[in-house]
Amino acid sequence: MLSSRQNPAIKRLTSLEDKGRRDAEKVFALDGYKLFSEAAKAGAEIETVFLNEARKEQYIQELTAVLSDEKYRDTTVILVESTLFERISREKSPQGIITVVKYLDKIENIIKINEDTLLSEKKNPALILDGLRDPGNLGAVIRSAVAFGIETLYMTADCVDVYNPKVLRAAMGGVFHLNIRYVTDMAELISDMRAEGRRVYAAELRENACSIDDMTLSPTDVFLIGNEGHGISEVLSNAATESVYLPISGDSESLNAAVAASVFLWELRKAGNPKK
Repeated sequence: MLSSRQNPAIKRLTSLEDKGRRDAEKVFALDGYKLFSEAAKAGAEIETVFLNEARKEQYIQELTAVLSDEKYRDTTVILVESTLFERISREKSPQGIITVVKYLDKIENIIKINEDTLLSEKKNPALILDGLRDPGNLGAVIRSAVAFGIETLYMTADCVDVYNPKVLRAAMGGVFHLNIRYVTDMAELISDMRAEGRRVYAAELRENACSIDDMTLSPTDVFLIGNEGHGISEVLSNAATESVYLPISGDSESLNAAVAASVFLWELRKAGNPKK
């Protein structure tokens, strides 16, 4: 039973709020029972489970069942005194479980685009993000991407860290169901996609942009969503096939990036499933 915030295990856990520490140790923390469950279902490498001692009877039977699998033989379960747990949890209403998980193989950095990198993903349903900085936005985009059948999410290197606790909370387990690639040279990736016959549409309102209502989409098309405040960079806008916009009421200046992404992905889904 841990009861001191100065305990090394607790200090390490709270340090994982910092990206540098996460990257150094190649682990991240998930707060809540649902995210523990999603990690286990996805077969993620669970290193440690911190359990609120007041919730022990609620969860211990299921924890024992899940962690009895041979792949979790090295997983540690640590009981934490209730008051301390409430202090270290980032949730307003903590569910009593915090899980430390090793970095996912599905999430990686791509420094140089080459044929091998894209070979298995060339026709995968995909979405590109340029400079999304708001954790809640990115998490919501990930959740929508999973819901609408996206398999690979490409992000510029300046997008917020996918292991940010706020991203993970908003994504609701979506990180376990997507290939996520941070790409250093996104213009090169877009060029490669277009060379493969895919169309990349920049979601932006600019001169000669086409309304989504006037487009006939293909399941291999890709949408590019820009930064919440500054939109899509000129380099990537020029690299795209065409600019496209969502027609909205004149009383509204624009849509939230995550909302816009969801609408575009819904339209893309209809292109692949016209009867649904």
